[in-house]
Amino acid sequence: MNDSARRRLRLLWQGRGLRSQLALAIAAVGLLALLLNVGLGITLLSRYLEDRQGQLIAAQAAELGTCCKSSSFVIVLERGPNVLANAMRLVLAGTPQRHAIIVDVRGQLLYYTPNLSSQTLRDLLGHLRGDMAALAARTSPPRWQMFHNQILAEVALFFPRQSGDTVRHVAGALLLADDRRVAGTSGAIALAAASGFAAVVLAVVGGVLAASAITRPVRALTTAARAIASGDYGRRVAPSGPAEMRRLARAFNTMVEEVVHQRAIERDLLANVSHELAAPLGIIHGYAEALSDDMIVGSEQRRAAVQAIRAETKRLSRLSGDLLDLALLETKQVSVHPEPVPVGDLLDGLSRRFERLAREAEVRLVVDAPATLPVLYTDGLRLEQVLVNLITNAIRHTPPGGAITLRLRAEGDGLRLEVADTGHGIPAEDLARIWERFYQVDKGRDRRAGEAGVGLGLAICRSTVALLGGRIDARSTVGKGTTFIINLPWRPPAT
Repeated sequence: MNDSARRRLRLLWQGRGLRSQLALAIAAVGLLALLLNVGLGITLLSRYLEDRQGQLIAAQAAELGTCCKSSSFVIVLERGPNVLANAMRLVLAGTPQRHAIIVDVRGQLLYYTPNLSSQTLRDLLGHLRGDMAALAARTSPPRWQMFHNQILAEVALFFPRQSGDTVRHVAGALLLADDRRVAGTSGAIALAAASGFAAVVLAVVGGVLAASAITRPVRALTTAARAIASGDYGRRVAPSGPAEMRRLARAFNTMVEEVVHQRAIERDLLANVSHELAAPLGIIHGYAEALSDDMIVGSEQRRAAVQAIRAETKRLSRLSGDLLDLALLETKQVSVHPEPVPVGDLLDGLSRRFERLAREAEVRLVVDAPATLPVLYTDGLRLEQVLVNLITNAIRHTPPGGAITLRLRAEGDGLRLEVADTGHGIPAEDLARIWERFYQVDKGRDRRAGEAGVGLGLAICRSTVALLGGRIDARSTVGKGTTFIINLPWRPPAT
């Protein structure tokens, strides 16, 4: 087969659907197996039938040989061919399809069944005459063999010259033969071929049914995928079919749920960004127009307007910076620079850094760290950024008189960092969503007040800790406080 023909066959195969390919593959494999089995079965069955028929001929020849050793058979031979023919017709009456040939000691033809063709008669006579010497000396039971598409049985007949003669002389030989078709091999082959054809039909039908059972869930998945691509996100696939297809359907439904969730987050992100931009831009625009139209007079009022514009500009700058950091973190476009970090010294430094802010909020800041720890290799700058964010949130949400604890422990193959406060706590329904962008537990808080965030800090913390090869979790009880737990490996994963 040339390349062009192979290419056409490949295109023809690839152009068919999965159901057709499976059905054809199953049918082809089944057909090949059936052909091998039918061929082997026909061979074995033909051999068995031929052996059986040969054994029957050999048994009859043996009986005739025993009979013909008596003097009575010599008398039959001496009375002429008509008497011999009548005697053989009586002997072969139960097997009309059987051929018989009798020759004398010189190989002269004494009798043959009239239904033998001249060519077959010549062939068998030549075979029998050539074996006369061997027949005279043979003492083994009659043998049978294939000869010119015949099943043959041969026997040497020892005819005593007279009764009581101790020396036996070969007086003649008898040959029995059956046409090979008598053994029933043709019918067996036809039956085997018919059963093989029926089995092939059943294999094709079974292949089509099996392919349909396999491809039905695939078609359902295809239909659902097209519906979702067109915007119908309510479409789901019922798990059915083989175990692999059920797992695929469940994975598909999980993927759709995640897509729906991500789209909801994207819509919320767009709405929140628009909201976060609208407020400061409105303030800046209003104060700018008032200043340009000389509606604000007096140095104190003008100074207050400029400070407001500066504060909102700072807020916009922080928002754009947080969005850029989050985008870079989530797309893995931020590099990590591991270095030996003395975490205990880092916590002491952060405690001194936030001491004034904590004192103003009337909150105690406590460091709980062992004296010695293994060396932590990580990006110290990014770890500090995470801790600053968590400490700032803790101070903001802890009422006067409360405490914030920075706890450090070596645990297994990594380090455990905790930032625990005694603040208001986070409700259970909000705890799972605090990592979402722009999500705010306190929905009524004025984001323009002071240093209020915009809901990106915890999302940045989670992405940063993941970049460092760690994990961050939160536990909280309403009215008792919140604990953020960071687990970091002693060395960051290889990138």
